[in-house]
Amino acid sequence: NIYGEKIIERFFNGCIPFYNVDRYDSRFVPGECAKNINQALKEFESDENYGLIILATMGPIYLDGTPFKGKDVATVNGLGVELINDKSEKNRWIVFETGMRNTLKKLSSTSNKRIIFVLDVPELGIEERYCGIPKNFVTVLGTKFGVGEQITYETCRQTRVDFNERTNRYHNLVKKILKEFPNVILFDPTSLFCDDEWCYGSKEGNKLYWGVDHLSYYGSAYVANSLSPVILDALK
Repeated sequence: NIYGEKIIERFFNGCIPFYNVDRYDSRFVPGECAKNINQALKEFESDENYGLIILATMGPIYLDGTPFKGKDVATVNGLGVELINDKSEKNRWIVFETGMRNTLKKLSSTSNKRIIFVLDVPELGIEERYCGIPKNFVTVLGTKFGVGEQITYETCRQTRVDFNERTNRYHNLVKKILKEFPNVILFDPTSLFCDDEWCYGSKEGNKLYWGVDHLSYYGSAYVANSLSPVILDALK
């Protein structure tokens, strides 16, 4: 790989990467997230060969409990976000804050471990199909014809105002907690997608998203191109 180091991925669909925090909906078995995440974090914490961990999760949809612009409803059907060691706490925001703070405190206690926390990318808020596909051309009897729909910013974007309303509380919570952990690196991809007026779902004629909130291969590589220097600097 490009880092010249061994990279281990511990990815569990729909989970929040904090000790003792469980997240589930009607598609998942309660308890599985907490079990898998606890095991992965303990592996990182105990193995001295691991020097850097990247923590990434979705935020607003899990904590607010509403799908952005009515999309991805399955994520909030039967939603549960709870501490397995204190199920009396029902406030999802407090559960998240408690889990994040405890996890960073535990991982930061080992001096040789570096931590990067990644804020999630903007939710697209529209169906991917409204971004269209790049127009290709076919030639019939010497005449060029366009095939497909041209991507336009007008059909593949959301307002920055809507994005801010959706994410401000979550971003502020994360930044408040990280003030307690100055050695934890924050990676915020917002500027890669948004300007002062809009957040875009396509870049240079390429779709950034697959579905309403997951990145396409192109979108993933686009973000990785900016995240990679942060990782390399943390590994020095």
